[in-house]
Amino acid sequence: MAEGLYSDFELDELKGLRRKILEQRAKGVSQFSYNGQSFTYSSPSQMLIVAEEIQREIGRKVAAANGWQPISTGGWSTFRPLSGGNQ
Repeated sequence: MAEGLYSDFELDELKGLRRKILEQRAKGVSQFSYNGQSFTYSSPSQMLIVAEEIQREIGRKVAAANGWQPISTGGWSTFRPLSGGNQ
């Protein structure tokens, strides 16, 4: 699996950064500092995109820590008929 943009961050740092981005977005602020770093975004939608990227990285880190493996959503699917089908 390819490494994410935020793979160098610890899980707690990612959660804090995501929280800060969403808080600042809600306030209408596009520039802020977090943990000694300055962040500037061009629009609220860009902030939401970054928060979503961070959420995906959080998911990857949690999955890796728990030994979870991704499942394939493609391929064959099995469907069960609705109740009262062919009898």
